[in-house]
Amino acid sequence: MAHWVMARTTRSAWFVPFRMPEAEQIEAWFEERAAEGWAPGELRATSAIRFALHRDESAARYRYVVDQRPFPDAEGDIAIEAAGWEEIGQLGGRDVWRRPYEGERPGSFSTESLVERRWHLSRAFAMASGLAFVVAIAVFAVGTTAAGEDQSVVVMTAAIAVLVGVVCAAVAAGITRRTARQVALDDSRPRPG
Repeated sequence: MAHWVMARTTRSAWFVPFRMPEAEQIEAWFEERAAEGWAPGELRATSAIRFALHRDESAARYRYVVDQRPFPDAEGDIAIEAAGWEEIGQLGGRDVWRRPYEGERPGSFSTESLVERRWHLSRAFAMASGLAFVVAIAVFAVGTTAAGEDQSVVVMTAAIAVLVGVVCAAVAAGITRRTARQVALDDSRPRPG
């Protein structure tokens, strides 16, 4: 007579953010479950009360981060994803991210690194704006001095370059404003200790 043993593939986690109010506690708890072979499914609004852990037989170890940014935004999320993090949902109103790793446990992403990336992005758009304006001036200067009856192509090309420059400048200004607000907010928050 054969005995079939069915391994459990799902288990529930109850009231996690209430039992562990500190982000570091939740991160450590997720990482301990991952080391045991359990990974959370997608976290939703009700996950603060209950969510499911699924059996994950993969050999990957995960670094979890409970996002401490007071106002997460799309630009910051793009930068985090570009660094190899995967958002798995919300737990108690805070985004939870994970990243597989081998070897040494990676550090967390920080608001400072995201602000630095935004400054670089803002500078890149500002430089693209300047380049577009230079191209517009060059096209107009060369095109109007060149022999020819039809100047409409020159004017249209210069106008498009100016439009690209204005759009890039507006994007750079928007990123700069949001970044400055984030820096001001971070500076106004009380520091521990």
